[in-house]
Amino acid sequence: MAEMVNFTKMHGIGNDFVIIDCRDGIELSEFVAKKIANRRFGIGCDQIILLKNPLLGNDISLEFINKDGSLSSACGNGTRCAAKLIFIENSTNNINIETNAGTLEAWRDNNSNLISVNMGKPNFIWNEIPLSKNIDHTNVDLGFEKGNSAFCLSMGNPHAVFFVDNVESVNVSLVGPKFENHPIFPEKANISFAEVKSRSKIKMKVWERGVGQTAACGSGACAVAVAAKQLSKIDNNCEIILDGGILNVTILDDGSIVLKGPTEISFKGTFGDRINKLIKSN
Repeated sequence: MAEMVNFTKMHGIGNDFVIIDCRDGIELSEFVAKKIANRRFGIGCDQIILLKNPLLGNDISLEFINKDGSLSSACGNGTRCAAKLIFIENSTNNINIETNAGTLEAWRDNNSNLISVNMGKPNFIWNEIPLSKNIDHTNVDLGFEKGNSAFCLSMGNPHAVFFVDNVESVNVSLVGPKFENHPIFPEKANISFAEVKSRSKIKMKVWERGVGQTAACGSGACAVAVAAKQLSKIDNNCEIILDGGILNVTILDDGSIVLKGPTEISFKGTFGDRINKLIKSN
């Protein structure tokens, strides 16, 4: 193991990550992950991403840890950010990535800063989203505005989408945690609020499971586009406007979802002695 543990801080339109190369056997406990993710006493991030050795012959394996220490199976922006590092490392523009949500293909066009990832197909089966009981996933009453029910689905992680007339009028920090922890979601859920601007443009805000309100959420953008398409609100290509910037979502003919957007390396560094010792003591 290296003497000191290094990290890379990245973001995809403000959705930020601390990425740690764990291919030499480093492991992170929930306690250490929460320390790293703390914005006052650590580096600060929405999620921590661990680069791990692939088990199925792909280019890399990713593990996602939320800022509260819980695990997440999928993360669209995080996958795009990690992919950029592997593109640079392997001098390539196309890789296959192992995640707990399946194997994902990521690519970039002409070494550009715009990274795409095929997030796979959405899942609408109630116990695989999962929901706690067999109900209509397109019309789940969580106690929001009268007559406004959620469209629920999985993009490798559970999502609930509300369509509203004015997304700016929603108090996300108030209702987000309430809906995230609703009993209908046995594994909690990501909560999105979406305002359809046109057949190709949606504005949204998001409360991420295990994280809180974030500037952007890649899997959330995919979930919003899928829900909107299922309800005949949009066509197959959609621009998703989030607080941190713009993502593009394309629904392919086979039903899989492509997420595209910019990525940035904010800085690189080495953990201080205290965190470094905690990591090494795992």
